[in-house]
Amino acid sequence: MTEPPELYDGDDNNAHIKFQQWRQRHQDGYFLNYKGPSNTMLHRVLCWHLRDPADLDRGEDWSSLTRRKKVCSTDLGELKKWARKKGIKNLKQCQDCI
Repeated sequence: MTEPPELYDGDDNNAHIKFQQWRQRHQDGYFLNYKGPSNTMLHRVLCWHLRDPADLDRGEDWSSLTRRKKVCSTDLGELKKWARKKGIKNLKQCQDCI
């Protein structure tokens, strides 16, 4: 099994576009919004907290969605395993989409 993709502006200037493209292709998937081991939230790809995955452009009114690391997978178990490996003991779940 391969590691889930980690998309973060600090590692890749095109991370935002890659994240939005991943969301377009995997609308049944999930992602972690990783702010640190004590602040990581699980979302569904189409969570209303984020703009439409078709919107690749950051635009003037929007900043990058990958200012914080996003970890993506269509396999919820894979994301939970990633979180455990990173020492995340209490994985929060978005109350609006999970």
